[in-house]
Amino acid sequence: MKLEGNIGTLEKQDEQLTGITRMAQETEGTTNSIITNLRKQRNKITTATDDVRAANSNVKVGTQVIDSMTRREWWYKVMLHVVIVVLFLAPVSYTHLTLPTNREV
Repeated sequence: MKLEGNIGTLEKQDEQLTGITRMAQETEGTTNSIITNLRKQRNKITTATDDVRAANSNVKVGTQVIDSMTRREWWYKVMLHVVIVVLFLAPVSYTHLTLPTNREV
């Protein structure tokens, strides 16, 4: 009887070990799947980070262009005002407006 009880216990333990082994294999498969997904996400994050760095670089270049255009426009405005002031302050000859034309003579 004792021998049969030990065999039954061994069979139960074997079933338990088989179950544990199956669970370990499933867990390993799930873990490998998770690791693969995490690697994919890391690659996406790395790509996104590179894209953000490139965009920041482009923004800096764009800002520099805008700043230089703003300075250029400012100088154009200053020069336009100077030209307008010089034109209004310069003496004007009205002789061509008061002389008779050939038709009138």
